Amino acid sequence: MKTLFIIGLMSGTSMDGIDVSSMKTDGIMSKNIGESFIYPYSKHTQMLIDKLNTYSVSKMINKKNLLNKLSISITHDHANAIFLFISRVSYKIDLIGFHGQTIYHNPQEKTSLQIGYPQLLSNLTNIKVVSNFRDNDIIMGGQGAPLAPIYHKHVAEKNKLTYPTCFLNIGGVSNISYCDKNFFLGFDTGPGNGLVDIFIKKRTDQPFDFSGSLAKSGIANKKLIQFILEDDFYNLSPPKSLDKLHFQKIFLLKEFVKLSLSDAIATLSQLTIESILLSLNLLPKEPKLMIISGGGRKNLYFIENLKKCCSFKVVTAEEMNIEGDFMESDLIAFISARCFNQLPITFPTTTGVSSPLLGGKVYTPII
Repeated sequence: MKTLFIIGLMSGTSMDGIDVSSMKTDGIMSKNIGESFIYPYSKHTQMLIDKLNTYSVSKMINKKNLLNKLSISITHDHANAIFLFISRVSYKIDLIGFHGQTIYHNPQEKTSLQIGYPQLLSNLTNIKVVSNFRDNDIIMGGQGAPLAPIYHKHVAEKNKLTYPTCFLNIGGVSNISYCDKNFFLGFDTGPGNGLVDIFIKKRTDQPFDFSGSLAKSGIANKKLIQFILEDDFYNLSPPKSLDKLHFQKIFLLKEFVKLSLSDAIATLSQLTIESILLSLNLLPKEPKLMIISGGGRKNLYFIENLKKCCSFKVVTAEEMNIEGDFMESDLIAFISARCFNQLPITFPTTTGVSSPLLGGKVYTPII
């Protein structure tokens, strides 16, 4: 196995910037190195994203010219993030892990669209790039997501955590990884921050509910939450995944439209909590520990309610001396090494493929 110095790049469903971190790893062992930072998207990229978001999903994926322009702009932003990182370190980067920006994910349609051009990124930086992590999994009948469980299993082993342990990532969508000594499982639980962020941007000039303050000031509508929880997604057994817009039908319901801003945010936030709690029933055993990462760990409404409702220990990543903002960019670095060293990245218990599967493609600079 070759050990590599890798930059991991991840842009989440908030579509506001790039998480940048680095790792020395062979895809089995790892050591975090250098500094991590969030590189904001340029004004031009953000303008194109805002334009793209004015279309429905069905129209969005057919806007080829706009998607091409956005892919080029996003790729240049990622290149600039890499140049900034390289200017701050003294060692040579062997490989870049490039996830790209997710625009749409629908496992039922066998579709997962991440935009950005890995070959262009390799050419711009003169460094090999690993990308297209989901494609082979989907071709072979998998969900294409989540990618995180193999990395979460590694983190559990590296930190000698108590088993069984759960990792809960609250991003646009929430996903959970369950790790026991000889078993791991991963799946999406339902909405994360996505619905809250979309709604609050429509109604205010805020990008999200800071610290969950609006949710804490409102009253959740239990009837609406129960209606959404009757969605077929919740009856599926894992592995399972979904798009962040899967539950946006709630915005069209008359009962929801009538809600005040704070009550609407409380309802959407409580839906996230209830979805996570339901997912715990799908685990082989009750975990002894749950570690929360992603932007949602900064939402006190989420954290306080989960701690109150769970009988086991619930902590944020930072409480375990793990960097919660960069768990996903670290993940991309880790699975990039696995791709390079021909190790599987998706598994029957994470995406539903029939056997552990290789993934990703290496792009070499063409100068």
